Amino acid sequence: MKNSTQNFILIFVSIIICFVIIEIVYRSYLSILKPITIYLPAAKTLNPGGSGEYRGGHVTLDENGLRNKIDEKALERKYRFLVVGDSVTFGMGVDDDEVFVHHLNTLYEKRDVGFVNLGVPGLGTEWLRVQLAKHHKRFAPYIGIIWVYNINDARSNEDYKELSDEVISDEYYSKGSNTIENYIWPYLKSPTLIKYLLKNLKDLMFKANARKNLQWEDYYEMCLQSYSPSSQKAMTEKRYIQQIIQWSQEAGIPLGFVLVPYTDQFEDRRLEPQKFIKNILNENNIPYLDLMQEIDNQQMPVEEYFLPDDHGHLNAEGHKLAAMSIARFIKKMFREE
Repeated sequence: MKNSTQNFILIFVSIIICFVIIEIVYRSYLSILKPITIYLPAAKTLNPGGSGEYRGGHVTLDENGLRNKIDEKALERKYRFLVVGDSVTFGMGVDDDEVFVHHLNTLYEKRDVGFVNLGVPGLGTEWLRVQLAKHHKRFAPYIGIIWVYNINDARSNEDYKELSDEVISDEYYSKGSNTIENYIWPYLKSPTLIKYLLKNLKDLMFKANARKNLQWEDYYEMCLQSYSPSSQKAMTEKRYIQQIIQWSQEAGIPLGFVLVPYTDQFEDRRLEPQKFIKNILNENNIPYLDLMQEIDNQQMPVEEYFLPDDHGHLNAEGHKLAAMSIARFIKKMFREE
């Protein structure tokens, strides 16, 4: 019995020592190398102040985990626009100085107008609402919102979820099944790190992550089907968009949508997502810019504007085109001459 107790204590102490060592190494890694992403109880997320190569582009993040470091001076201008969107707005696959938001800041320098990039990869409309609610006061006052809409933004919808103070807090993690980890995260990061390393190892060994194994054709079809009038996802998406519109109208802030296509749509002309969104916007007199039409007007191969072997992310030329198109669109939003 005595030996069993001693062995238990020895094992327990060994585990504690291992956690302490991992904690010291991980905290040193975070403070010295400042990686782009970090592991949190709820998910892997962008690291405030991080910098480095990320998905093919050089990225620098500000203290809020947003891609505005390169445009810090522009955010001090008298007038500001908030630009909301997912990986296209974030600028996946291109360098900081190639993102369309940065181009807009350059174009509007003499007009004392700045553009705030609120883009986060992987977020759909449900969580982009949260992103806006979480950050809009931080960058107030602002004169308009540019909502960059990707045709996969309704894909992850389930039942409609209201915004709450808990959801839009400044915490970088969520409540729920990770409550214990959330409480210990500020003090001991190691358990979260270990959990995600084990999860990645499991995915690698057993191919448990269905999304990674999903063929592009199936994913594309799933995105399109999300906008079927009879689908729950479409009904939920309509409620989210109407909520965004209502919020902007009550706040008296001009709102405009920019619709981003997938390369496949230039061939098959399956425009269900665009038609769905345009109907909602037209019903509410919200202006929009269709980047598919802008690219068609260039009479150049689609590949000239998208990353190689990528169906939805703009390359450097695509971002330039988007910036110029949005600049013209803003004139329409404000009925400028």
